[in-house]
Amino acid sequence: MNETLKKDVDALHKAIFQNRIFNGVVKRLGRDISEDTSERHDYMVVMMPNNGGIAGGYPVKIYIEEADNEMNRHSLMPLLGSDISFVIIGMNEDEGIVFGSRKKAQQKLKMDFIDSIDADKIYKATIVKFMSFGAFVDISGVSAVLRTVDFSSDHSELQEYYKVGDTIDVKFVEVNDKSKIFVKANVIHKREQPITYDIEPGIAIMGEVRATKTFDKGPVAFVRIDTGLDCICGLPDDFEITKGMKVAVRINTVEEADSDMPPRVRGKIIRVME
Repeated sequence: MNETLKKDVDALHKAIFQNRIFNGVVKRLGRDISEDTSERHDYMVVMMPNNGGIAGGYPVKIYIEEADNEMNRHSLMPLLGSDISFVIIGMNEDEGIVFGSRKKAQQKLKMDFIDSIDADKIYKATIVKFMSFGAFVDISGVSAVLRTVDFSSDHSELQEYYKVGDTIDVKFVEVNDKSKIFVKANVIHKREQPITYDIEPGIAIMGEVRATKTFDKGPVAFVRIDTGLDCICGLPDDFEITKGMKVAVRINTVEEADSDMPPRVRGKIIRVME
């Protein structure tokens, strides 16, 4: 066992009991591979800080399932180099390994944040990940949702103005029954010039499936074919359509909408692209 870690064992057990939050930069990523099943288990490593009676200086391993409270992460790469909050959740004293959780730290920070929310306060939020409904943002280690409808008055989307890592001023909107925090942009955006779309019935165009939903008339796919523009397509019977697929669609109808809103477009998925 690392000699410093050996001296810190009692203090680390106390930190686990207190659910104490630490901060550190993600220094590297790694992967455990099971000798029996060849199953891969991704993790990230932060260095334990010298903080409040803990000498630190040794690695803390955080597995991917403990990486985020809100999002189901498939990769830890976006967190490499990031300053994150974490708590200690266990140790393997024989092997000298400390285990941490960013997820549990986020849960604690969120509850503290909810208790102290000021509806009139402007918060600095960092864009973490774009989603079909808007984006996940981070406010001092707390995850929140910024929806497109709470960002723009004309359905223009965050990625038209921002990139991941940018900051945006937001205000609190609500906390739902699952303790998910929703915020709105302090300044509601609107395109200076409405986008014009070069589409007409009969053309075929490439797109990406953003979502699938089922309505009274049957299941449909929302296929993004241009900036801020979806084509609504019925789901085909002869092949499966899932979110994220690249597809070709044939435009059936284009109905101009009121004001600066994009047109309403309906079509048919004719091919799944490799």
